[in-house]
Amino acid sequence: MFFFRNTYFRLVFLAVVIYFLHRYAPTPVKYPRTESSKYYTNVYHGAEIMDEYQWLEDENSKKTKAWIQKQNSFTDSYFRRIPFRKKIEKRLKELWDYPTQSLPFMKGDRIYFYKNTGLQNQSVLYVKDNVDTPDSLASIVIDPNTFSKDGTISLSGIYFSNDNRYLGYATSNSGSDWKEFHIKDLKNNKVLNDNLKWIKFSGMSWVEDGFYYSTFPKPVDGKEYSQSNEGSQIFYHKLGTKQSEDRLIYSDLKNPKISNYASTTSDGRYLLIYRTKGTYGNSLLIKDLNKNDEKFITIVSDFKSEVSVIDEVNGSLLVMTDRGAPNKKIVLIDPKFPTEKKWKTIVPEKRFPLDHG
Repeated sequence: MFFFRNTYFRLVFLAVVIYFLHRYAPTPVKYPRTESSKYYTNVYHGAEIMDEYQWLEDENSKKTKAWIQKQNSFTDSYFRRIPFRKKIEKRLKELWDYPTQSLPFMKGDRIYFYKNTGLQNQSVLYVKDNVDTPDSLASIVIDPNTFSKDGTISLSGIYFSNDNRYLGYATSNSGSDWKEFHIKDLKNNKVLNDNLKWIKFSGMSWVEDGFYYSTFPKPVDGKEYSQSNEGSQIFYHKLGTKQSEDRLIYSDLKNPKISNYASTTSDGRYLLIYRTKGTYGNSLLIKDLNKNDEKFITIVSDFKSEVSVIDEVNGSLLVMTDRGAPNKKIVLIDPKFPTEKKWKTIVPEKRFPLDHG
């Protein structure tokens, strides 16, 4: 009896599945044709490789733009035929429509946090004077939803000055790696005229009344999103000046494929230059900013290991590295004696990897 009952329910379930599969059977579609071309070939390690679709890499060509238009039209037409699309949209909005708030963080004596009322495209940065101030009385610092009417400009980073008076923030258009830097005076609640463009893969490393940043040369018109990332340089921007007046700090035009990134120790004493060739390994240069004529000191010159400065301690640098230690270790480096033989091990390599220092 149990067998027959199970068989009956299985048949009923199968019939229901077949009914809905038939009712919502996939609509046959005809995809836009993508032309292949035997014109493009590349040579890798002596072998000639044909790339039939390399023509699509030129996003500014009329041919590529026409292809993109056909793909978008095809996708939109398919989505419009989904009978329950509005129901899905309505239900998703119901699920998303609830307030969220980030963990608070302190800068100086003030408390900051992000908040989203529910359906805002981007969370808003708020500030309040102390823990006793209700969140409802917090003031808006930055509302990314006001950057553009269509919501395509987003907040991609914030950077407080060392005295917490100024807030540098980066904006990005349509998810691009290119950023613009802006500065807000938190004391007067005003955005300054300082506006830096064509920034990529960089934050702001504040020192006194300005900051260090890295960037690439302005791309050729029409190549904003396809030009290779070469020739990165490090500049110093002083508040109240134009970007064209920024002081060049470091450049290596002989090795344009090496990327350079700037950082500073928490006390602003040392400028740190990280250099990378790829996804793993970096070299490290440092400069004592307390000495006007100080030249860069090389800590690591090759790219065979990861070397990251944690901070400055009594004139020396506390560094985490996997150099000679795959699971990583923490060492103390005296800039006066930077050779690896003089490094002092503070936390030796352990059985399990060191995740953070």
